[in-house]
Formats: sequence, C-alpha cells, structure tokens
Amino acid sequence: MEESLELNNKDYKIIDILHQIEKLNSMILLHSKEGGIQFMKEQYEAMKAKLLVELNDELKKYIGNTSHAMAA
Repeated sequence: MEESLELNNKDYKIIDILHQIEKLNSMILLHSKEGGIQFMKEQYEAMKAKLLVELNDELKKYIGNTSHAMAA
C-alpha cells in the first residue's frame, strides 16, 4: 500500500533550491573542464554558495537548530 505524500510550500522551496544547485553543479563541471571559462566557474560557485546558505536556513525551519551534538 502506497502512502500519499502531501507537499507544502517549505517542501517545494527546498526542492527548488536543490534543483538550482544541481543545475549549477553541471555548469561548474562544464567550466572546470579544459576550455572552460574560469570566471564563469567562479560565478557559478558563488551562486551555489549562496544557495547552500539559503538551503541551510530552510532546513533549520524543518529540523531546528542542531548545532549541538546529540547524545547517542
């Protein structure tokens, strides 16, 4: 029996950020190869870094601030 999963706006926001990072990774890889443009690679890496910060912020909304270690 399959369970139906209902997504909300936070879910879509995280999924969107992940897809954007995936696309940037492709562009970073393209410009990392011979003949790639270093400046473009650096720009895509900077965009990815911003998205990673945004993703981290969104995940904190889901799971809270987990900066402390959890006991086993």
